[in-house]
Amino acid sequence: MNQFEWESTPMINLIDVRVLSDTEFKTYRDQTMQMHMASNKDGAVKFHKSRLGRQKFTWTGSARNWIWEGENWRVFASKRGTAFEVRANLTPEECFEAWKDYRKKVGLADES
Repeated sequence: MNQFEWESTPMINLIDVRVLSDTEFKTYRDQTMQMHMASNKDGAVKFHKSRLGRQKFTWTGSARNWIWEGENWRVFASKRGTAFEVRANLTPEECFEAWKDYRKKVGLADES
């Protein structure tokens, strides 16, 4: 039985970084690095559990993953780190909105 109610893909698969301005690309790159550094400091599972509560479900692939979902995003946390995915049918603009929503929910949103 498939636990996933909708198909997801890594966000980078749906955005064309070649059309982002240098500033947009650097911001996305820096935010991604910030997510990995923050979630790996005390462990990706602990980081997400403390911010998002109990996971929706777990899944075992190459590693055991704890999975949380937002409306348009899904995050996989394991001993290996964090993977962020979005609904596979989103536009690039919707991907960035999902990214912004995730960052806000885990306390990594920009102060501006």
